[in-house]
Amino acid sequence: MIILFAEDDLEQQVLYKDCFLQHNNALQFFFAQNGFQLLTMLAKADMDRALPDLIILDLNMPHIGGREVLADLAKDLRYSSIPVVILTESNLMMDHYLSGLFRVPFFQKHYTTEGCMRVTQNILEWHYSHAAGKEMGSIGRR
Repeated sequence: MIILFAEDDLEQQVLYKDCFLQHNNALQFFFAQNGFQLLTMLAKADMDRALPDLIILDLNMPHIGGREVLADLAKDLRYSSIPVVILTESNLMMDHYLSGLFRVPFFQKHYTTEGCMRVTQNILEWHYSHAAGKEMGSIGRR
């Protein structure tokens, strides 16, 4: 499974990658430092016919943030089949609303290994159930 992870904090990248790999060491990761880089990587992956199986999106990033990326992804049919999850430290009502509006799951970041292991397990369980029952849909669709 290929995961495209938009996260600007290098320590968070290392922590979450390590936790995900403890659950499944066959996962492949590509990291984007911001929303612009994520959208650029997606366009290249689309040209190479190698789209990711999952996008993990932080909301608070420089240049183009996760909120704008969600809106862009929802408008672009090329990416409509890619499952997206929000993984952020934000707990703003607006961000929970955004999660519901775009129909993507919302996960709160944890900074301990134990918390990280729990949230990564939840994300993988969501992804596997999503893959098994495509009726759940991806961004903005059901």
